[in-house]
Amino acid sequence: ALVDMKNYKMVDYIAGKQRTTLVGLDSLNFRYKVLSLTMQQRIFDYCTAGGALFLSGAYLLSDMCDSIDSFFVKKCLKVKKNTIIINPKGFVRQHFSPLLAVSDSICYSNKPSEDIYHLTSVDALLPMEDAFPVLRYDDNGTIAAVAYKGDYRLWIMGFPFETITESRKQQDLMLDVLNFLVREK
Repeated sequence: ALVDMKNYKMVDYIAGKQRTTLVGLDSLNFRYKVLSLTMQQRIFDYCTAGGALFLSGAYLLSDMCDSIDSFFVKKCLKVKKNTIIINPKGFVRQHFSPLLAVSDSICYSNKPSEDIYHLTSVDALLPMEDAFPVLRYDDNGTIAAVAYKGDYRLWIMGFPFETITESRKQQDLMLDVLNFLVREK
């Protein structure tokens, strides 16, 4: 482990479009899982020690397929997969407020661009236990982001943070995320 997360009050894990990929033409060599078992254990240890985690990515939940993954996602990340939105419209809006800076819709990249990669699908989330929705997709009202405040703090998004197309809205959302995650208990 190159970085001991316990040395940080807050950790962000920006997964982008990473997902398990078959490497090679004639093999069953799968690599690049979003959250390997080692990373799951490190995140679990960090969170249960009272950490604050911001996690975003297009395939965070759809890449978590086996029973160990499901247990980690439900117990540590406080969510489960609802659905995958194919060809998303590219907009989310506020659902519940610890959001103070974000007041209207946020656009993320869903079309090819020279500035940022685009998303052809995103994960919709379902909150578990005491977690609650904070952003919803305009496509069908499913949940785009979930927050949790308990023994630790968590903010998880089913689309990559870096794909937000307007820098001002990206800054506003990060301000809300930071205020929620590092606010004194």
